[in-house]
Amino acid sequence: MNAFITGSYAYGVPHKDSDIDLVVCLEGGTIDEETLWDHSESNKSCRFGKLNLILLAPDRFAEWKRINDDLLSRGYDVGREEAVAAFQSAGFCAADYTGVQ
Repeated sequence: MNAFITGSYAYGVPHKDSDIDLVVCLEGGTIDEETLWDHSESNKSCRFGKLNLILLAPDRFAEWKRINDDLLSRGYDVGREEAVAAFQSAGFCAADYTGVQ
């Protein structure tokens, strides 16, 4: 399984109410991919208390990892607005990382 931490715990400044964002690569055949990758659905993000699982197909996982690595390489704490803008410019929507449309 491929997975990594993203969000404020990776490249920002987490606060006491911050969740832990874990991006997980799901290989084909493990779920109904057509339903999961439909941007109109908000089931790409599953919350368990403070753990936010972000479930992505391999190609989207690779793109998220590329953006995450870019944010990490900036050499400063990246704020939420800057991070959201980076993901949105790559075609991700709020449902991809918050579970909310």
